[in-house]
Amino acid sequence: MDRLARVWDLIVPSLTPDVLPDLVPVLLFVLAGSAVAAIALGDRLGVGVLRACAWFVCLLAPMAFTLTAADGPGVVGCELGALAWESREALVSSETVANVLLLVPAGAAAVLFPSGARRLAALGTALALPFLIEFAQMVARPLGRACQVSDLVNNTAGVLLGFCLAAGIWTLWVSLRAVVRRPGVGSAAQTRVTRDRIP
Repeated sequence: MDRLARVWDLIVPSLTPDVLPDLVPVLLFVLAGSAVAAIALGDRLGVGVLRACAWFVCLLAPMAFTLTAADGPGVVGCELGALAWESREALVSSETVANVLLLVPAGAAAVLFPSGARRLAALGTALALPFLIEFAQMVARPLGRACQVSDLVNNTAGVLLGFCLAAGIWTLWVSLRAVVRRPGVGSAAQTRVTRDRIP
């Protein structure tokens, strides 16, 4: 439970008076921007307004948590040190888990698109998001944040994990629906079989 609490604290900063002035406007921008973008582009994307809004929220929300000002002076620039996966302790650290989970919704939201080129384009957009976040952290010096190769790897892993999980669940759901709707499956067919077996 301690580890989950630490992950939660990393993903959702404590809502103290110091954090609220930076976080609330960004979250409002995410919601408003997603709604406007969905209304404008939902039909063009081929998924409708609601799905488009969900997709935009999943893409923009991580930026609300990663592009807010850091507590304290922070490290400015780009840290090209060792990856966080080089030791077992680092692999299961709360920061690594948080960075993976942060981008899982972005990858999962790609499944909202029809299979084919549109879904691949949505996945490509989600995979580009970690690079955009780290680049923004590198150039936006007032944030006091630094781009990190380990964050880039963890975020990308989160996108792929979310996509694989959502695609697997969606495929299973479609398969189950196909079985239920298949001709010959259901109460009427079962009744016929039962009658045929009665001597």
